[in-house]
This record gives sequence, structure tokens and C-alpha cells, in this order.
Amino acid sequence: MLALVIANTALSILSDQLASLFSLISLLPVITASTRRLRDAGLTPNLFWWLLLPFAGLVILIVQLGKPGAAGPK
Repeated sequence: MLALVIANTALSILSDQLASLFSLISLLPVITASTRRLRDAGLTPNLFWWLLLPFAGLVILIVQLGKPGAAGPK
């Protein structure tokens, strides 16, 4: 995630269109990785919808992604 933010910031210095394109291209991998992490933690991937709330949703999702995973085989 941090690498994506840094890359997007660097691209926005060069061109706003490049930064927008990079954001759109990296959106799908970010969504799939977050969904996979939620499943690994034993949570429902529907928690990803909390991101529709401007600030609180991001905080809720970060807290949920930071929880330890469920024990047992994956």
C-alpha cells in the first residue's frame, strides 16, 4: 500500500493524468488483496464496503485488516 501511495505521489508530480491512470490500474489488485486478507482473517469480505464512508470507513477497514488471522488450515 505504501509503495502505491509513493508511486502515485511521484507520478502526480510528473503528470496528473499519469497518476490517475496508475490509480485506476492499481485499484483492482488493491481490492483483491484486501478481500483476500479479510478472508484470511476469518472475516467477511463485505467489510470492504465500509470504504464508502469517507473517513470512518477507512479506519474501520484498517482495524479489521490488522486483526490476527483465524487459526487452522487456509
